[in-house]
Amino acid sequence: MCKEATIIPREKVSEEQSKMLCNVIVRVTHELHVNQHKNQDEIESFLKDDCQQLSTFDLRQKVK
Repeated sequence: MCKEATIIPREKVSEEQSKMLCNVIVRVTHELHVNQHKNQDEIESFLKDDCQQLSTFDLRQKVK
């Protein structure tokens, strides 16, 4: 049934990666809201697009 499926190994997100990711999200959200006057929908869309560029599945899940 799954012979053509792609297997993606999960990688554990380190505490350091989590802290860094959190800091980046907070800074970007502040920049978009305060300095660029973006609304909630625009900010969520921006963060969702950036989230898809992260290197691992676990990091992408952490952002969500």
